[in-house]
Amino acid sequence: MGNPGVPSDPANPGGGAADDAPVGSFKHVSGVHAKHKLKMIKSKGIIGFGVMKDPANNGKFALRVYTTGAVPPAVPAEIDKAPVYTQYRPLGFKELQSGLPVQQQRLPRPVPIGTSISIAFEDTFKLDLPIGECYAGTLGCRLRDRNNNFYGLSNNHVLGLSNLSEVGDGVTQPSSLDNNCVIAPDDRIGSFVRFVPFDYVGINFQDSAIMSTSANLVGNGTPDVGYGIPNRIGVTAELGMRVQKMGRTTGYTRNAEVTLVLYSTAVFDSQGRQKLYDNQIEITTLPGNPVFSGSGDSGSLIVDENKAPVALLFAGAGPVTIATPVQVVLTEYDSTIDGDSPVNPTAVPAAKSGKFKRRAP
Repeated sequence: MGNPGVPSDPANPGGGAADDAPVGSFKHVSGVHAKHKLKMIKSKGIIGFGVMKDPANNGKFALRVYTTGAVPPAVPAEIDKAPVYTQYRPLGFKELQSGLPVQQQRLPRPVPIGTSISIAFEDTFKLDLPIGECYAGTLGCRLRDRNNNFYGLSNNHVLGLSNLSEVGDGVTQPSSLDNNCVIAPDDRIGSFVRFVPFDYVGINFQDSAIMSTSANLVGNGTPDVGYGIPNRIGVTAELGMRVQKMGRTTGYTRNAEVTLVLYSTAVFDSQGRQKLYDNQIEITTLPGNPVFSGSGDSGSLIVDENKAPVALLFAGAGPVTIATPVQVVLTEYDSTIDGDSPVNPTAVPAAKSGKFKRRAP
């Protein structure tokens, strides 16, 4: 199934406190985060710990701590000279898998990305499914490997049924939820291939899964109401970056920005089980704007204003969305995003540990 691995901290590869860095700099604060993140995220009542811009000091950085519970834990106002901002979030963060009876159309093949999908349950009655027989998630994008094989990308908790799917299980569009829990033979657009298994004891670094498919069944752009075709080359998320996405439930949304990076957080699934994540991204809607994501949007590809891939959406609550850096996912599957591709498939560069670039400062 593959090993998610432990990503390095680009700002502080050694994982120390970056004592030589100016106080309040990104290097200083990310170093403090790296030093304390495991202790913090494993502390009772703390569900999130990440790096943010300091709202009280322009140009400086700080730490964000999310707490939950009737009696929030005591969190210091400063850790190793890094300011700490604490926010109470009693309901925690949940995987964005839908339980709402929202209808979606069966779309002509090849289906656009950003639309509803689910496992075809006639293939999975043998499983003791914790989510019932009717649910929905989102098809994030189309991938292509070095041998020009096509894949559809989404989350483990969407395509992998949280570690329960077996190779060959069918994937359907529309989702079972969006077709009155009916699975028609012609709805199948691919077959489950692989997921990164969830670790319910240790630390997770992504929530991802892929299905095998073809260019005749799955397209590489969103419906006309979305942002279009994503770029093939992704970018590294930066604080303040504006982003957009196309998802099954809330559709095309923008007017949101990256508010935390190097984010450590706890996420709860539909059964109330907790999983710990590290090196994630937090995205928050801008004031006065509708939500960025909702239940059923899990698996959506998040892109920047230039349509460069940034992250894979998998959880959230209210105005907050949590996502995995796209380069982590592409490296896992040794593939590239099949976006803005030349007509001649042989002209597409061979995938090599995913393709992405860092934005110019």
